Amino acid sequence: MNNHSFENGTIIFSEPHAQTAFLREILQNNPILTGVHVLSLDSHLKGMDAKRVDPIRFYVDCALLFNGMKDAMEVLGRMLEFPQTVKEITDFALELTDWDIAVETLPEDTKKNRDLKKLLMAAMSLENPQKGLRVAFEKFRLSNEVKRCVIQPSNESLLTFSRYQDLVKHGATMLDRNPRTPDLKLKFAGNPRLQAQGVAQYIALRPMRYDRQSIVCLDPVTDIPLLKVSFDRYGIPYSIVSESFRQPEADLFINLLCFADSGLIEDWKSVLDNPLVQIEHSHDLVRYIDAFEITTEDLRFPLTSVKQALSESRLWGYAEKKTYQEMEDKAEIARKSMVSLFTSVTECLTMSWREKVERVYTLFVSVCGNNESSEEAILAIKRILEVSLPILENHPQASDFLIYQVDATRERIHAIPKGVLITDLGHYNVSGKDRVFVISASQKNFPQFSTVRGLFDENYRSLTGLPSLEQRYKHHMDQVNGLFTYANEMIFSWSTGNFEGKSNELSFEIKDACQGVRAEAWQLTEEFGRPRREPSLTSHTAQRLFFKENTIVGSVSSIERFFRCPYMYYFASGIGLRKKPNAKIEVNIVGTLMHAIF
Repeated sequence: MNNHSFENGTIIFSEPHAQTAFLREILQNNPILTGVHVLSLDSHLKGMDAKRVDPIRFYVDCALLFNGMKDAMEVLGRMLEFPQTVKEITDFALELTDWDIAVETLPEDTKKNRDLKKLLMAAMSLENPQKGLRVAFEKFRLSNEVKRCVIQPSNESLLTFSRYQDLVKHGATMLDRNPRTPDLKLKFAGNPRLQAQGVAQYIALRPMRYDRQSIVCLDPVTDIPLLKVSFDRYGIPYSIVSESFRQPEADLFINLLCFADSGLIEDWKSVLDNPLVQIEHSHDLVRYIDAFEITTEDLRFPLTSVKQALSESRLWGYAEKKTYQEMEDKAEIARKSMVSLFTSVTECLTMSWREKVERVYTLFVSVCGNNESSEEAILAIKRILEVSLPILENHPQASDFLIYQVDATRERIHAIPKGVLITDLGHYNVSGKDRVFVISASQKNFPQFSTVRGLFDENYRSLTGLPSLEQRYKHHMDQVNGLFTYANEMIFSWSTGNFEGKSNELSFEIKDACQGVRAEAWQLTEEFGRPRREPSLTSHTAQRLFFKENTIVGSVSSIERFFRCPYMYYFASGIGLRKKPNAKIEVNIVGTLMHAIF
């Protein structure tokens, strides 16, 4: 980045995920920043839009409007019952607004295209959240304020990039990225878990300030949970900047609402499985429900299926009796702990839809408790309800549309990341990084450009005046190619296999960029960070455990076990440790149980 001095009144545009690191860098050269504002272009335009329209309101208004248009459709009528269809249409309407494309120019040569044009014209008749932003940008680009603007490129969309270029033409300054000539490395591991462990050990064993390192996960859903485990194990601080994960609070609200709608035991099991339900032995209750085919009515009373079966059958061995009785005791503890919530949610079955949702929200907040990490998600869901309930209560698929919106909530990107930055390809461009890992760099995961399918596929888009496939591809590749000159040390890694047993190959683009670089396996230190202690027994203890009258006792398989793993032999043949039987009902006991219960 260029060494600029920023005068009072300067506006610096940067994407939210990159702002903190950018500020840290410019403060090194400008210890005092007076009157300098760092924000995204989108935030600046929203501040200029006096009549801001809520995107949630636009979506639910369209849902209700489209529901009244179903019978007038030639082919798309039934599809309008699905929240995904309405979302696809409303998003396209917003995209047309962004690029200032008139609906009247859209094609109507087929039944589907005629239906789409009618729906889009109806959507455009409503208050549109992007319309105000576009008007604000037109006003801003012609103002004198533009000359005080500085732009830091950082993974912006094609629309934002095109607006940046327009601002530069009117006097704004675009900062250069100053590409580096990095030391390139290629690493591979047998599976994603070993890859995450290799990255964590590499960071721990090769000192560098944590905040000067980042990890770009090309498969964040798989990679990030594994990295969290490895980093926690080695005590490496980290921050996650990714929008790939749905919040557990959203799952819990959806689980509760589904059960309040259906009353089905499967939906209640989903509530029990949610990580926010901090009830002792909740997983034992789920196993018990599956094992004994428990119904929602059964959960109103103490659980006694095992006791009844034991009293009427002699087919149970001691270990089985103990295992099943323990399972039932734990399940009963969980049932008692959850009975108040269970009763409250089942009462919602007879309420009106709006009353039901409001009651579920109250119960949902009580389960989340005073957890600070849940506050953001609770407020996001509350906002959805406040806007949606008055409108959706008149919609025949109200719950489906509400659940779809809650399901789409994602954790916001926090302003101050600390430690090693763990992110994804859409948020990698953060300044001030000297070592960058790009992991899961397989052909499947890079460069992550995909064509558009669905109602508005590439053929349809080519008739609209929106950016072409070629323009979108060029912009995407310009963005991701910055990875190869991004830091002093670039480590590209992939796993040669996944947890499903399928093989992976290194991305063609990365292989081409790393020509002449020899790929090496991650060198893992299994005992890293822990003092190695060889297990040993005194001769007296070994004599007592393994010898009877100076003669070793054991089968051929036990001797084989000793040579395969002495530690295992110690547990099995020495102290007689046995595997606890699974809490499941054997086939030969099912009939007896049924007779005992019914």
